[in-house]
Amino acid sequence: MSLLTLAAPAFAQEAPPAATPPEQSPDAPLNDADIVVSARRREENLQDVPLVVNAVTGQAIEKLNLRNFQDITSVVPGLALTPNANGIGSSSSIRGVNHDVNVSGENGTIQYYMGDAPVQSGIVLQTMYDIAQIEVLRGPQGTLRGRATPSGSITVTTRQPDLTEAGGYVGGTYASANAINGQFGINVPVWQDKLAVRIAGLYDKNSGDRVHSINSTLDPYNDTRSLRATVRFEPLSWLKAGFMYQGLGFQSQAWDHVQSYALVNPAAVPTAGAPDYGTITQQQRLSVERNPRTVSTNFKLYNWNAEADYAGQRLIYVGSRQISQFDSFTPVDSANFFPALNGVGHSVTGAHVTTHEIRLQNESRIAGMFDYVVGYFNSKGDATTQLSNDSILRFLLDIPGVPRTQIAPPSINTTQIFLPRSTSNEESYFGNLTAHLGEGTEIAGGLRHIRYTSTVPGVFIGCTAAQYVAAACAPPSNGSNFSYNVSKTVYSATIR
Repeated sequence: MSLLTLAAPAFAQEAPPAATPPEQSPDAPLNDADIVVSARRREENLQDVPLVVNAVTGQAIEKLNLRNFQDITSVVPGLALTPNANGIGSSSSIRGVNHDVNVSGENGTIQYYMGDAPVQSGIVLQTMYDIAQIEVLRGPQGTLRGRATPSGSITVTTRQPDLTEAGGYVGGTYASANAINGQFGINVPVWQDKLAVRIAGLYDKNSGDRVHSINSTLDPYNDTRSLRATVRFEPLSWLKAGFMYQGLGFQSQAWDHVQSYALVNPAAVPTAGAPDYGTITQQQRLSVERNPRTVSTNFKLYNWNAEADYAGQRLIYVGSRQISQFDSFTPVDSANFFPALNGVGHSVTGAHVTTHEIRLQNESRIAGMFDYVVGYFNSKGDATTQLSNDSILRFLLDIPGVPRTQIAPPSINTTQIFLPRSTSNEESYFGNLTAHLGEGTEIAGGLRHIRYTSTVPGVFIGCTAAQYVAAACAPPSNGSNFSYNVSKTVYSATIR
Protein backbone atom coordinates (compact mmCIF):
# COMPACT_ATOMS: atom_id res chain seq x y z
CA MET A 1 0.00 0.00 0.00
CA SER A 2 1.31 3.44 -0.84
CA LEU A 3 0.12 6.55 0.96
CA LEU A 4 0.67 10.09 -0.27
CA THR A 5 -0.14 13.18 1.75
CA LEU A 6 0.02 16.80 0.66
CA ALA A 7 -0.66 20.00 2.54
CA ALA A 8 -0.29 23.41 0.94
CA PRO A 9 -0.19 26.21 1.79
CA ALA A 10 -0.19 26.34 5.57
CA PHE A 11 -0.24 29.52 7.61
CA ALA A 12 0.52 29.43 11.32
CA GLN A 13 -0.37 32.36 13.53
CA GLU A 14 2.30 33.60 15.89
CA ALA A 15 1.80 35.27 19.25
CA PRO A 16 2.97 38.89 19.52
CA PRO A 17 6.36 39.19 21.24
CA ALA A 18 6.46 40.21 24.88
CA ALA A 19 9.43 42.02 26.34
CA THR A 20 9.21 40.35 29.75
CA PRO A 21 6.73 37.51 30.12
CA PRO A 22 5.08 37.55 33.54
CA GLU A 23 5.75 34.70 35.92
CA GLN A 24 2.98 32.14 35.92
CA SER A 25 1.75 30.35 39.00
CA PRO A 26 1.55 26.54 38.89
CA ASP A 27 -2.24 26.76 39.00
CA ALA A 28 -2.54 29.24 36.12
CA PRO A 29 -3.81 27.82 32.82
CA LEU A 30 -1.35 27.35 30.00
CA ASN A 31 -1.87 29.20 26.73
CA ASP A 32 -0.93 27.83 23.32
CA ALA A 33 2.48 29.51 23.39
CA ASP A 34 3.38 27.57 26.56
CA ILE A 35 2.33 24.12 25.29
CA VAL A 36 4.98 22.14 23.42
CA VAL A 37 3.78 19.31 21.17
CA SER A 38 5.52 16.76 18.95
CA ALA A 39 2.77 16.25 16.37
CA ARG A 40 5.34 16.57 13.55
CA ARG A 41 7.97 14.47 15.38
CA ARG A 42 9.84 17.53 16.59
CA GLU A 43 9.15 19.78 19.55
CA GLU A 44 7.17 22.88 18.56
CA ASN A 45 4.86 25.36 20.24
CA LEU A 46 1.24 24.36 19.75
CA GLN A 47 0.34 27.65 18.06
CA ASP A 48 3.10 27.13 15.46
CA VAL A 49 1.80 23.75 14.27
CA PRO A 50 -0.49 24.02 11.20
CA LEU A 51 -2.33 20.83 12.13
CA VAL A 52 -5.55 20.15 14.01
CA VAL A 53 -4.11 19.03 17.35
CA ASN A 54 -5.50 19.20 20.88
CA ALA A 55 -3.10 18.97 23.80
CA VAL A 56 -4.12 18.13 27.36
CA THR A 57 -1.25 18.85 29.73
CA GLY A 58 -0.46 17.06 32.94
CA GLN A 59 -1.20 20.32 34.75
CA ALA A 60 -4.72 20.38 33.28
CA ILE A 61 -5.26 16.72 34.17
CA GLU A 62 -4.34 17.40 37.81
CA LYS A 63 -6.35 20.62 38.05
CA LEU A 64 -9.50 19.02 36.61
CA ASN A 65 -8.90 15.79 38.57
CA LEU A 66 -9.29 13.63 35.45
CA ARG A 67 -8.97 10.08 36.79
CA ASN A 68 -10.09 8.06 33.76
CA PHE A 69 -8.77 8.39 30.24
CA GLN A 70 -12.34 8.74 28.96
CA ASP A 71 -12.57 11.99 30.95
CA ILE A 72 -10.40 13.83 28.40
CA THR A 73 -13.42 13.88 26.07
CA SER A 74 -14.72 16.71 28.26
CA VAL A 75 -11.81 18.93 27.16
CA VAL A 76 -11.25 17.62 23.61
CA PRO A 77 -14.20 18.45 21.32
CA GLY A 78 -15.35 15.77 18.88
CA LEU A 79 -13.57 12.90 20.65
CA ALA A 80 -15.54 9.88 21.89
CA LEU A 81 -13.95 7.03 23.88
CA THR A 82 -15.83 3.98 25.16
CA PRO A 83 -14.21 0.76 26.51
CA ASN A 84 -15.90 -2.36 25.18
CA ALA A 85 -17.90 -4.43 27.67
CA ASN A 86 -15.86 -7.55 26.83
CA GLY A 87 -12.65 -5.84 27.96
CA ILE A 88 -11.03 -6.09 24.52
CA GLY A 89 -10.03 -2.62 23.45
CA SER A 90 -12.49 0.15 22.82
CA SER A 91 -14.80 2.02 20.54
CA SER A 92 -13.28 5.40 19.64
CA SER A 93 -14.32 8.19 17.33
CA ILE A 94 -12.49 11.20 15.87
CA ARG A 95 -14.02 13.37 13.15
CA GLY A 96 -17.12 11.16 13.25
CA VAL A 97 -15.23 8.04 12.08
CA ASN A 98 -15.55 5.14 14.51
CA HIS A 99 -12.81 2.69 15.52
CA ASP A 100 -14.12 -0.52 17.10
CA VAL A 101 -11.51 -3.12 18.05
CA ASN A 102 -14.11 -5.92 17.83
CA VAL A 103 -14.63 -5.07 14.15
CA SER A 104 -11.20 -3.96 12.91
CA GLY A 105 -8.89 -5.51 15.47
CA GLU A 106 -5.98 -3.18 16.16
CA ASN A 107 -5.98 -2.04 12.51
CA GLY A 108 -8.44 0.77 13.15
CA THR A 109 -8.92 4.32 11.96
CA ILE A 110 -7.29 5.72 15.13
CA GLN A 111 -3.86 4.77 16.45
CA TYR A 112 -2.80 5.06 20.08
CA TYR A 113 0.82 5.77 21.07
CA MET A 114 2.70 5.52 24.36
CA GLY A 115 6.41 6.12 24.64
CA ASP A 116 6.32 7.09 20.93
CA ALA A 117 5.41 3.49 20.02
CA PRO A 118 2.01 2.28 18.75
CA VAL A 119 0.10 0.38 21.45
CA GLN A 120 -3.22 -1.40 21.83
CA SER A 121 -6.08 0.87 22.80
CA GLY A 122 -6.79 -1.16 25.94
CA ILE A 123 -3.41 -0.22 27.43
CA VAL A 124 -4.28 3.47 27.17
CA LEU A 125 -7.99 3.47 27.99
CA GLN A 126 -7.90 1.30 31.12
CA THR A 127 -5.83 3.70 33.19
CA MET A 128 -4.33 7.19 33.40
CA TYR A 129 -1.67 8.29 35.87
CA ASP A 130 1.65 10.15 36.04
CA ILE A 131 0.96 11.73 32.65
CA ALA A 132 2.99 14.62 31.20
CA GLN A 133 0.74 15.28 28.18
CA ILE A 134 -1.90 13.82 25.87
CA GLU A 135 -2.04 14.89 22.21
CA VAL A 136 -5.03 14.25 19.96
CA LEU A 137 -4.05 14.73 16.32
CA ARG A 138 -6.84 14.76 13.74
CA GLY A 139 -6.57 13.83 10.10
CA PRO A 140 -4.66 11.21 8.08
CA GLN A 141 -1.44 9.95 9.68
CA GLY A 142 1.44 7.81 8.50
CA THR A 143 4.14 9.90 6.82
CA LEU A 144 5.82 11.07 10.03
CA ARG A 145 5.95 7.94 12.20
CA GLY A 146 4.29 4.70 13.31
CA ARG A 147 1.22 3.30 11.59
CA ALA A 148 -0.99 4.81 8.90
CA THR A 149 -4.49 5.80 10.05
CA PRO A 150 -7.12 7.86 8.21
CA SER A 151 -8.81 9.56 11.20
CA GLY A 152 -6.05 10.53 13.59
CA SER A 153 -3.88 9.48 16.50
CA ILE A 154 -3.82 9.81 20.28
CA THR A 155 -0.39 10.08 21.90
CA VAL A 156 0.21 9.64 25.62
CA THR A 157 3.48 10.98 27.01
CA THR A 158 4.30 9.81 30.53
CA ARG A 159 6.40 11.83 32.95
CA GLN A 160 10.10 11.24 32.40
CA PRO A 161 12.74 10.83 35.12
CA ASP A 162 14.46 14.01 36.31
CA LEU A 163 18.23 13.63 35.96
CA THR A 164 18.99 16.25 38.60
CA GLU A 165 16.60 16.21 41.54
CA ALA A 166 14.99 13.45 43.59
CA GLY A 167 11.31 13.81 44.38
CA GLY A 168 7.93 12.20 44.51
CA TYR A 169 4.26 12.59 45.24
CA VAL A 170 1.28 10.68 46.58
CA GLY A 171 -2.28 11.58 45.67
CA GLY A 172 -5.70 10.13 46.24
CA THR A 173 -9.39 10.71 45.63
CA TYR A 174 -12.41 9.29 47.41
CA ALA A 175 -15.84 9.80 45.87
CA SER A 176 -19.40 8.57 46.35
CA ALA A 177 -20.27 4.91 45.75
CA ASN A 178 -16.93 3.91 47.37
CA ALA A 179 -14.83 5.14 44.44
CA ILE A 180 -11.14 5.16 45.36
CA ASN A 181 -8.24 6.39 43.23
CA GLY A 182 -4.67 6.44 44.52
CA GLN A 183 -1.50 7.38 42.62
CA PHE A 184 2.16 7.85 43.40
CA GLY A 185 5.40 8.76 41.66
CA ILE A 186 9.02 8.54 42.84
CA ASN A 187 12.01 10.02 41.00
CA VAL A 188 15.58 8.97 41.84
CA PRO A 189 18.72 10.29 40.05
CA VAL A 190 21.20 7.41 40.02
CA TRP A 191 24.05 9.20 38.22
CA GLN A 192 23.79 12.97 38.46
CA ASP A 193 22.70 14.55 35.15
CA LYS A 194 23.14 11.25 33.30
CA LEU A 195 20.96 8.44 34.69
CA ALA A 196 17.66 8.49 36.57
CA VAL A 197 14.78 6.14 37.39
CA ARG A 198 11.11 6.95 37.93
CA ILE A 199 8.57 4.57 39.51
CA ALA A 200 4.85 5.33 39.37
CA GLY A 201 1.75 3.38 40.25
CA LEU A 202 -2.04 3.43 40.39
CA TYR A 203 -4.83 1.76 42.33
CA ASP A 204 -8.39 2.51 41.25
CA LYS A 205 -11.58 0.83 42.42
CA ASN A 206 -15.19 1.89 41.93
CA SER A 207 -18.70 0.51 41.56
CA GLY A 208 -18.78 0.73 37.78
CA ASP A 209 -22.21 1.70 36.48
CA ARG A 210 -23.81 0.82 39.88
CA VAL A 211 -26.33 -1.57 38.32
CA HIS A 212 -27.36 -4.40 40.69
CA SER A 213 -29.26 -7.61 40.01
CA ILE A 214 -32.53 -8.62 41.62
CA ASN A 215 -31.36 -12.24 41.50
CA SER A 216 -27.92 -11.87 43.09
CA THR A 217 -26.15 -10.25 46.02
CA LEU A 218 -22.94 -9.67 44.01
CA ASP A 219 -21.98 -6.01 43.63
CA PRO A 220 -20.63 -4.44 40.43
CA TYR A 221 -17.04 -3.18 40.49
CA ASN A 222 -14.05 -2.08 38.43
CA ASP A 223 -10.61 -2.78 39.87
CA THR A 224 -7.46 -1.44 38.17
CA ARG A 225 -3.87 -1.80 39.35
CA SER A 226 -0.83 -0.64 37.43
CA LEU A 227 2.89 -0.10 37.94
CA ARG A 228 5.32 1.71 35.65
CA ALA A 229 9.12 1.94 35.75
CA THR A 230 10.99 4.37 33.50
CA VAL A 231 14.75 4.71 32.98
CA ARG A 232 16.38 7.75 31.35
CA PHE A 233 20.04 7.64 30.32
CA GLU A 234 21.91 10.56 28.74
CA PRO A 235 25.64 9.78 28.99
CA LEU A 236 26.63 12.34 26.34
CA SER A 237 25.10 15.56 25.06
CA TRP A 238 24.42 13.92 21.67
CA LEU A 239 23.28 10.48 22.89
CA LYS A 240 20.08 9.54 24.74
CA ALA A 241 18.44 6.23 25.63
CA GLY A 242 15.42 5.13 27.61
CA PHE A 243 13.41 2.15 28.78
CA MET A 244 9.90 1.78 30.15
CA TYR A 245 7.96 -1.13 31.61
CA GLN A 246 4.27 -0.95 32.47
CA GLY A 247 2.16 -3.71 33.95
CA LEU A 248 -1.60 -3.37 34.14
CA GLY A 249 -4.29 -5.58 35.63
CA PHE A 250 -8.00 -4.83 35.25
CA GLN A 251 -10.96 -6.77 36.61
CA SER A 252 -14.63 -5.90 36.44
CA GLN A 253 -17.99 -7.35 37.34
CA ALA A 254 -21.14 -5.85 35.84
CA TRP A 255 -24.81 -6.47 35.23
CA ASP A 256 -26.82 -5.66 32.09
CA HIS A 257 -29.18 -2.77 32.80
CA VAL A 258 -32.87 -3.45 32.00
CA GLN A 259 -36.27 -1.81 32.23
CA SER A 260 -39.79 -3.19 31.78
CA TYR A 261 -40.87 -3.37 28.14
CA ALA A 262 -44.36 -2.32 29.22
CA LEU A 263 -42.96 1.17 29.87
CA VAL A 264 -42.05 1.39 26.20
CA ASN A 265 -45.09 -0.44 24.81
CA PRO A 266 -48.01 -0.59 27.28
CA ALA A 267 -49.88 -2.94 24.94
CA ALA A 268 -47.13 -5.58 25.10
CA VAL A 269 -48.15 -9.01 26.40
CA PRO A 270 -45.62 -10.83 28.66
CA THR A 271 -44.15 -14.05 27.30
CA ALA A 272 -45.81 -17.13 28.75
CA GLY A 273 -43.71 -18.59 31.54
CA ALA A 274 -41.53 -15.50 31.96
CA PRO A 275 -40.68 -14.54 35.58
CA ASP A 276 -42.70 -11.62 36.92
CA TYR A 277 -40.47 -8.92 38.43
CA GLY A 278 -43.12 -6.22 38.47
CA THR A 279 -42.31 -2.88 36.87
CA ILE A 280 -38.62 -1.98 36.62
CA THR A 281 -37.77 1.60 35.67
CA GLN A 282 -34.54 2.82 34.15
CA GLN A 283 -33.82 4.98 37.19
CA GLN A 284 -33.76 1.93 39.48
CA ARG A 285 -30.54 0.70 37.80
CA LEU A 286 -31.49 -2.96 38.04
CA SER A 287 -30.74 -6.19 36.22
CA VAL A 288 -32.48 -9.57 36.33
CA GLU A 289 -29.46 -11.71 35.42
CA ARG A 290 -28.36 -14.56 37.66
CA ASN A 291 -24.70 -14.38 36.57
CA PRO A 292 -22.71 -11.16 36.09
CA ARG A 293 -20.55 -10.23 33.13
CA THR A 294 -16.92 -10.51 34.26
CA VAL A 295 -13.79 -9.29 32.55
CA SER A 296 -10.15 -9.82 33.45
CA THR A 297 -7.39 -8.24 31.38
CA ASN A 298 -3.64 -8.13 31.87
CA PHE A 299 -1.15 -6.07 29.88
CA LYS A 300 2.62 -5.92 29.88
CA LEU A 301 4.31 -3.20 27.86
CA TYR A 302 8.05 -2.93 27.26
CA ASN A 303 9.39 0.13 25.45
CA TRP A 304 12.96 1.02 24.61
CA ASN A 305 14.37 3.93 22.61
CA ALA A 306 17.58 5.69 21.63
CA GLU A 307 18.54 8.96 19.92
CA ALA A 308 21.81 10.17 18.45
CA ASP A 309 22.54 13.67 17.08
CA TYR A 310 25.23 14.46 14.54
CA ALA A 311 25.81 17.42 12.21
CA GLY A 312 22.32 18.81 12.74
CA GLN A 313 20.64 15.45 12.06
CA ARG A 314 18.94 13.10 14.50
CA LEU A 315 18.69 9.30 14.27
CA ILE A 316 15.87 7.81 16.37
CA TYR A 317 15.03 4.21 17.21
CA VAL A 318 11.89 3.10 19.09
CA GLY A 319 11.03 -0.50 19.94
CA SER A 320 8.20 -2.06 21.91
CA ARG A 321 6.84 -5.42 23.03
CA GLN A 322 3.22 -5.84 24.15
CA ILE A 323 1.77 -8.92 25.84
CA SER A 324 -1.95 -9.05 26.55
CA GLN A 325 -4.38 -11.57 28.00
CA PHE A 326 -8.18 -11.21 27.92
CA ASP A 327 -10.56 -13.45 29.86
CA SER A 328 -14.29 -12.76 29.91
CA PHE A 329 -17.54 -14.47 30.93
CA THR A 330 -20.84 -13.30 29.42
CA PRO A 331 -24.27 -14.64 30.48
CA VAL A 332 -26.32 -15.95 27.55
CA ASP A 333 -29.71 -15.54 29.26
CA SER A 334 -29.78 -11.83 30.09
CA ALA A 335 -33.55 -11.97 30.79
CA ASN A 336 -33.16 -14.93 33.19
CA PHE A 337 -35.95 -16.70 31.31
CA PHE A 338 -34.44 -20.06 32.30
CA PRO A 339 -33.49 -19.52 35.97
CA ALA A 340 -32.47 -23.16 36.46
CA LEU A 341 -29.81 -22.88 33.74
CA ASN A 342 -26.61 -20.87 34.08
CA GLY A 343 -25.40 -20.58 30.51
CA VAL A 344 -22.36 -18.42 29.81
CA GLY A 345 -20.04 -17.54 26.99
CA HIS A 346 -16.35 -17.78 27.88
CA SER A 347 -13.60 -16.17 25.81
CA VAL A 348 -9.83 -16.28 26.36
CA THR A 349 -7.51 -14.39 24.00
CA GLY A 350 -3.75 -14.05 24.21
CA ALA A 351 -1.83 -11.67 21.93
CA HIS A 352 1.73 -10.45 21.37
CA VAL A 353 2.90 -7.47 19.32
CA THR A 354 6.49 -6.36 18.65
CA THR A 355 7.32 -3.13 16.82
CA HIS A 356 10.52 -1.50 15.59
CA GLU A 357 10.86 1.97 14.10
CA ILE A 358 13.87 3.88 12.80
CA ARG A 359 13.63 7.56 11.83
CA LEU A 360 16.13 10.05 10.48
CA GLN A 361 15.23 13.73 10.64
CA ASN A 362 16.88 17.11 10.70
CA GLU A 363 17.28 19.21 13.82
CA SER A 364 18.76 22.23 12.05
CA ARG A 365 16.69 23.45 9.11
CA ILE A 366 18.32 22.53 5.78
CA ALA A 367 19.16 25.52 3.55
CA GLY A 368 17.21 27.59 6.03
CA MET A 369 13.86 26.32 4.73
CA PHE A 370 13.48 22.49 4.68
CA ASP A 371 12.49 19.98 7.37
CA TYR A 372 12.40 16.26 6.60
CA VAL A 373 11.59 12.90 8.18
CA VAL A 374 12.34 9.49 6.64
CA GLY A 375 11.76 6.21 8.40
CA TYR A 376 11.16 2.47 8.49
CA PHE A 377 8.48 0.72 10.57
CA ASN A 378 7.92 -2.96 11.28
CA SER A 379 5.20 -4.61 13.35
CA LYS A 380 4.73 -8.33 14.01
CA GLY A 381 1.83 -9.73 15.98
CA ASP A 382 0.09 -12.98 16.82
CA ALA A 383 -3.09 -13.96 18.65
CA THR A 384 -4.82 -17.14 19.85
CA THR A 385 -8.44 -17.41 21.01
CA GLN A 386 -10.43 -20.13 22.78
CA LEU A 387 -14.21 -19.75 22.95
CA SER A 388 -16.77 -21.75 24.88
CA ASN A 389 -20.36 -20.85 24.08
CA ASP A 390 -23.44 -22.21 25.85
CA SER A 391 -26.71 -22.46 23.92
CA ILE A 392 -30.04 -23.13 25.62
CA LEU A 393 -32.02 -25.84 23.82
CA ARG A 394 -35.79 -26.25 24.11
CA PHE A 395 -37.57 -29.46 23.06
CA LEU A 396 -41.07 -28.64 21.82
CA LEU A 397 -43.67 -30.69 19.96
CA ASP A 398 -45.37 -28.55 17.34
CA ILE A 399 -48.48 -30.11 15.72
CA PRO A 400 -50.89 -27.97 13.68
CA GLY A 401 -54.07 -27.29 15.62
CA VAL A 402 -52.55 -28.50 18.89
CA PRO A 403 -50.97 -26.23 21.53
CA ARG A 404 -47.18 -26.42 21.49
CA THR A 405 -46.03 -28.95 24.08
CA GLN A 406 -42.68 -29.24 25.84
CA ILE A 407 -41.53 -32.86 25.67
CA ALA A 408 -38.30 -32.44 27.66
CA PRO A 409 -36.89 -29.80 30.01
CA PRO A 410 -34.56 -27.15 28.52
CA SER A 411 -30.86 -27.98 28.58
CA ILE A 412 -27.53 -26.41 27.78
CA ASN A 413 -25.38 -27.38 24.83
CA THR A 414 -21.76 -26.20 24.99
CA THR A 415 -19.79 -25.54 21.79
CA GLN A 416 -16.02 -25.23 21.89
CA ILE A 417 -14.41 -23.00 19.25
CA PHE A 418 -10.66 -22.63 18.79
CA LEU A 419 -8.83 -20.05 16.70
CA PRO A 420 -5.18 -21.15 16.44
CA ARG A 421 -2.30 -18.71 16.36
CA SER A 422 -2.84 -16.15 13.61
CA THR A 423 -0.04 -13.80 12.60
CA SER A 424 0.31 -10.40 10.99
CA ASN A 425 3.31 -8.49 9.70
CA GLU A 426 3.56 -4.89 8.52
CA GLU A 427 6.64 -3.42 6.89
CA SER A 428 6.53 0.24 5.92
CA TYR A 429 8.75 2.98 4.55
CA PHE A 430 7.72 6.60 4.90
CA GLY A 431 8.95 10.14 4.40
CA ASN A 432 7.81 13.71 4.76
CA LEU A 433 9.24 17.00 3.48
CA THR A 434 8.20 20.49 4.60
CA ALA A 435 9.27 23.68 2.83
CA HIS A 436 9.00 26.90 4.86
CA LEU A 437 8.24 29.73 2.43
CA GLY A 438 8.68 32.89 4.40
CA GLU A 439 7.14 33.78 7.72
CA GLY A 440 4.15 31.58 8.62
CA THR A 441 3.81 29.84 5.23
CA GLU A 442 4.80 26.26 4.46
CA ILE A 443 4.14 23.44 2.01
CA ALA A 444 4.40 19.81 3.12
CA GLY A 445 4.17 16.48 1.34
CA GLY A 446 4.63 12.88 2.40
CA LEU A 447 4.78 9.35 1.03
CA ARG A 448 4.35 5.92 2.64
CA HIS A 449 4.68 2.42 1.23
CA ILE A 450 3.09 -0.43 3.21
CA ARG A 451 3.52 -4.16 2.81
CA TYR A 452 1.07 -6.08 5.01
CA THR A 453 0.67 -9.85 5.28
CA SER A 454 -1.45 -12.03 7.55
CA THR A 455 -2.07 -15.72 8.08
CA VAL A 456 -5.24 -17.13 9.64
CA PRO A 457 -5.33 -20.95 10.02
CA GLY A 458 -9.12 -20.91 10.34
CA VAL A 459 -11.93 -21.41 12.85
CA PHE A 460 -12.11 -24.89 14.40
CA ILE A 461 -15.61 -25.61 15.73
CA GLY A 462 -16.01 -28.33 18.36
CA CYS A 463 -12.31 -28.10 19.14
CA THR A 464 -10.20 -27.15 22.15
CA ALA A 465 -6.56 -26.09 22.27
CA ALA A 466 -5.53 -29.52 23.58
CA GLN A 467 -7.42 -31.30 20.79
CA TYR A 468 -5.83 -29.02 18.19
CA VAL A 469 -2.34 -29.82 19.46
CA ALA A 470 -3.20 -33.53 19.31
CA ALA A 471 -4.45 -33.10 15.72
CA ALA A 472 -7.87 -34.36 16.83
CA CYS A 473 -9.92 -31.51 15.33
CA ALA A 474 -12.03 -31.55 12.20
CA PRO A 475 -10.86 -29.35 9.29
CA PRO A 476 -11.54 -25.63 9.84
CA SER A 477 -14.85 -24.22 8.66
CA ASN A 478 -13.23 -21.60 6.45
CA GLY A 479 -9.84 -23.10 5.63
CA SER A 480 -6.46 -21.41 5.80
CA ASN A 481 -5.87 -18.10 4.13
CA PHE A 482 -3.09 -15.72 3.31
CA SER A 483 -3.63 -12.11 2.34
CA TYR A 484 -1.43 -9.50 0.73
CA ASN A 485 -2.76 -6.11 -0.27
CA VAL A 486 -1.28 -3.49 -2.56
CA SER A 487 -3.13 -0.23 -3.11
CA LYS A 488 -2.63 3.52 -3.22
CA THR A 489 -4.35 6.14 -1.13
CA VAL A 490 -3.88 9.87 -1.65
CA TYR A 491 -4.74 12.52 0.94
CA SER A 492 -4.51 16.26 0.44
CA ALA A 493 -5.29 19.17 2.73
CA THR A 494 -5.04 22.93 2.78
CA ILE A 495 -4.75 24.74 6.10
CA ARG A 496 -4.98 28.51 6.50
